[in-house]
Amino acid sequence: MATLFLVVAIILVSAKLLGALSVRIGFPSVLGEILAGVVLSSSFLNLMGWPVFHGTHSLSPETLDKVLAALAEMGVLFLMFIAGLETDLEKMLKVGWAAFWSAAGGVALPFAGGLLLGHWAGYGWTASLFIGTLLTATSVSITAQTLMELKQLQSKEGMTILGAAVIDDVMGVLVLSLVVATAVPQGGAGGMAAIFKTLLLMSVFFALSIGLGRRLFEPLLQAVSRVRSTQIVMSTALAVCLLYSWSAEVVGQVAAITGAYIAGVLFSLTSFREDLTQRTEVFAYSFFVPVFLAHVGMQTKVEALGDAPLFALALVLVAILAKVVGCAAGAWGMRFTPAESLRVGVGMISRGEVGLIIASYGLSRGVIDERIFAEMVLVVLVTTLVTPIGLRFVFPSKGFEKTI
Repeated sequence: MATLFLVVAIILVSAKLLGALSVRIGFPSVLGEILAGVVLSSSFLNLMGWPVFHGTHSLSPETLDKVLAALAEMGVLFLMFIAGLETDLEKMLKVGWAAFWSAAGGVALPFAGGLLLGHWAGYGWTASLFIGTLLTATSVSITAQTLMELKQLQSKEGMTILGAAVIDDVMGVLVLSLVVATAVPQGGAGGMAAIFKTLLLMSVFFALSIGLGRRLFEPLLQAVSRVRSTQIVMSTALAVCLLYSWSAEVVGQVAAITGAYIAGVLFSLTSFREDLTQRTEVFAYSFFVPVFLAHVGMQTKVEALGDAPLFALALVLVAILAKVVGCAAGAWGMRFTPAESLRVGVGMISRGEVGLIIASYGLSRGVIDERIFAEMVLVVLVTTLVTPIGLRFVFPSKGFEKTI
């Protein structure tokens, strides 16, 4: 395990140094931490290829990557948990319809754009439908971190983005279910029944998770706070966060980050909100979140950007423009100003791990081939890198939160 300790130490130091440099030149630290991963990737320093990691007593690079991926997944869950804890539910409810229509526009336009682009490039309708489905995805983990640094998470646009992301997740899963049920050979066993089952499971998850959380979280934490055990309140909250993440994916058929975010929002309604936020931020931002952000960068293969064919470049452009225009149009229709609408659109660009999950799903079922999968991974990586840069330019600068 000593090799793992060395890898994580290098990642943490690199991420924090480049994060600080990023802030120094006027960008969020999240950009620098992602770029640290790019520098350590196989395209540049090739950290996993160093001789020290290939000795007799070393873990294999493949095993190291799997462990880092698991730590990164924990990082994104804790990041969304913090975003939930810092969410003002009253403000979010005020922008509820704006969030809904932003999500609707951010699903409809990218889906249509991906479908038409795939068909234009000569792919069959099934593959084209799946390309459109992937472009509907949104993952706001990077956005949430950037908004927190920009001190804009509590803004009207920030609340709209977070609300729209949850709604987008639900809509995206429904679109995926519909495509699989109607277009994928042998995958649509049950047809519309599979879609109704998905809807039922989602409804059960949201109803139970929200209902139980609002009723039980405060008395639960009050009860455990009287037990004499070190950090038992924090441990209980984290256990619930992970339980919600698991149930979101397994029961609710939505992304695990949605469960973590909902848990955070519900804990924000308790009297323990401030204490939980402070304690979670310490271990999350000092360890798990930097590993997550750097791991995103380490998956980047810069050489693929230069070798990308015309279709891949067109796919990236459609992914960015369709999401920005679709989400911005939904916000603008709810009387947001053009500038506010643009901020919502830019905040919804990133596909993140949600896009990777959908791409892997399509590849494993033979709906898309290796070439389309590689192009979709490119979309995920580029949109992830573009998002913090775009947010820096569209939001008015209020300085950056001091990082520990």
